[in-house]
Amino acid sequence: FSNCERREIGEEVYPIDVDPHLAIKLYSGLRADVVDSIAVKLNGEKKIHYAFTKHLAEILVHEARTDIPVCIVRPTIVTGAEREPFPGWIDNFNGPGGLVMGIGKGIVRCCYTNERGTLDVVPIDHVVNLT
Repeated sequence: FSNCERREIGEEVYPIDVDPHLAIKLYSGLRADVVDSIAVKLNGEKKIHYAFTKHLAEILVHEARTDIPVCIVRPTIVTGAEREPFPGWIDNFNGPGGLVMGIGKGIVRCCYTNERGTLDVVPIDHVVNLT
């Protein structure tokens, strides 16, 4: 998601028009509503603030690398664990975990989907064990 505006994404850290250090200084101490109002202008091509902050984080990790190997992992949608620490483990109800919980509780009774679409998800333990 950090480079979602690109048609193709390579294994590289892409430049951004905003200095991440300046962005942190700007956002620090601001109320959430103020951040929301200026984020649209600061984000540039990034229509999603989440993607913008992910991209800033990639830049900061890339800049901070020195004598130790660094790996930036860009997983798709992260879901509950397949095996570790136990099957189904998850620490929040964001994304598909929340949807599954809502279905299980009877709160969500139907979902409109694209039958030709692909649900691109990866269990959290797979992501953690990559590194």
